[in-house]
Amino acid sequence: MTRTADRKEAALSSGTPIAILLDPAPAAVRAARKVGARCLALASPSASPEVRQACLMADERVDVDWSDHPSLLEAIHHFADPPTRSSDRRPRASVLGFTAVGSLAAARANESLGLPGNPHAAVAYLTDKAALRDRVNRSTASPVRFERCDRVAALVPTAERVGFPCVVKPRTGSGGTDVHLLRSAADADVFSRRSAPEPALIVEEYLEGPELRVDVHSRDGRHTVLAVSRRVRPAQSPSPASPGPGTFVLTGSARGWDLPVDLGRREQARVQRLAETTLTAAGHRHGHARVEMVLTRRGPLLLEADADPGADPFPEFLAAATGHDIHALTLAGVLGRPDPGVRRSPAGYAGLRRILSADGLPPAPERVEAARAVPGVVSVDVRRRTPAPVGTDAPSVPRLSRRLPEPPGESVVLTGRIGGITGSPHITPRRPAGFPFGDTRTGPAGDTTGSQALRGRRAPAITSRVAGHDAQVAVIASGPTPGRVATALRAAEARLAPPGRLPASPHREAARAIVEAARAAYGARVGEVVAEGSRRVGAEADPRRTDRSVGISAGEPSGSRAGGDTDRGEETPLSP
Repeated sequence: MTRTADRKEAALSSGTPIAILLDPAPAAVRAARKVGARCLALASPSASPEVRQACLMADERVDVDWSDHPSLLEAIHHFADPPTRSSDRRPRASVLGFTAVGSLAAARANESLGLPGNPHAAVAYLTDKAALRDRVNRSTASPVRFERCDRVAALVPTAERVGFPCVVKPRTGSGGTDVHLLRSAADADVFSRRSAPEPALIVEEYLEGPELRVDVHSRDGRHTVLAVSRRVRPAQSPSPASPGPGTFVLTGSARGWDLPVDLGRREQARVQRLAETTLTAAGHRHGHARVEMVLTRRGPLLLEADADPGADPFPEFLAAATGHDIHALTLAGVLGRPDPGVRRSPAGYAGLRRILSADGLPPAPERVEAARAVPGVVSVDVRRRTPAPVGTDAPSVPRLSRRLPEPPGESVVLTGRIGGITGSPHITPRRPAGFPFGDTRTGPAGDTTGSQALRGRRAPAITSRVAGHDAQVAVIASGPTPGRVATALRAAEARLAPPGRLPASPHREAARAIVEAARAAYGARVGEVVAEGSRRVGAEADPRRTDRSVGISAGEPSGSRAGGDTDRGEETPLSP
């Protein structure tokens, strides 16, 4: 037996439960200690610096590609719970994930090892929008019209049956990624020509109204609503399939959330009932879940649900207003520990805002400290997102283009056609092995592949969508009234950005990654990408283009056409 196994056996024999955490945040490690559990952190090869910091805080750390089920089982097989074990003993260990992929991997591992946790099928239902929609429709009085679509050739008739306006999106994923609004059959036709031949899509009716998020804690199948928050977002979303002036790139580019929401007793009861119905229909039994819905004229209707807390600032945001530590609640439930309760004197109201950098760079440290000093501000979290690398291995036409945002200050679309494989870091992640509802037709590392008619033959193309910004600042404020929270958030934003600077800019480094890949294949003819505020991203403007887009071209053959820029960076067809 190895030294690591000896330590595990010693921990198990002591009776202390062990939380096995997949790429945890520091808050999750602290929560494990809070409920009296030891912590084993499993760090994936792509773990962020924050995750690696959390792993240093854990009792033990193992580097393993936990997205690979056999590798995960090999790393933690010592914790397997034999079927002959007395049922009245406390759980010895449980695996927990903190993303959609992590939650699915954890559920599968728990089932394989006989450890407590959510059923694998329950997490899978919450991951697959079509499967969940089908189940919830059978349990509610106001079903949402939808159809599955696995072939782009069937998209137009599918959308016509659902009715316009409708929304098309991947069956997996969350956060509004790759959600498109189809207003007509023409929009559906445009979208189908830009999609992979065999996508895994859901087409559903467009739900109009305020968007709510319901955070729920479940223990042994009993659901308790912890909070209901309301999304604060730009007015125009989701993205249309054929963009025009004022198009926004991401449905999920929300400015933030406010908590709580005053819905009135009757509407609040309907919202809670829909959340509980959704989780019961999926079979969710343990831990945290978030149910997103739209408050329509017909009442609350399901948008999507997930078995994970989502982006990391949200647990802290929830704790600021309600006092609930959702990580500690989840760990206590699956490990048989006492409920941790709520912290003393929660503020009652809280707001979360994601402030986008004006120049693509993080704010100066003194500005961050000034924002943190604002009365009522709980935290100011600065994160810099590194774009996925872009490569090339096939001869094709490199072209970088973008649409000028209207009004200025919104996200920018950059499309680079370089060749080789398709790479798009924001497209729905690969469905992990063991998913019971079929293949998503996606490739590794979150990339979706397809072929494109190019230079008279079928050849793979590379598309890198750039939507977002290099730096993002998450500000959380709390207070006894909504007015004080709003005042604190405005003051923090003012201290983070100097007067006169626009609140958003292009994702310059991702654009440079596209250009560098093109340069590697085609030499110095490809120009440099620069950013000026958020009104113009340039390079050597393509003299053959007369529209309002700015492009880079390197040897584009006369037989190809540029095509229109896309709203979210999908491929624009080229003529043979």
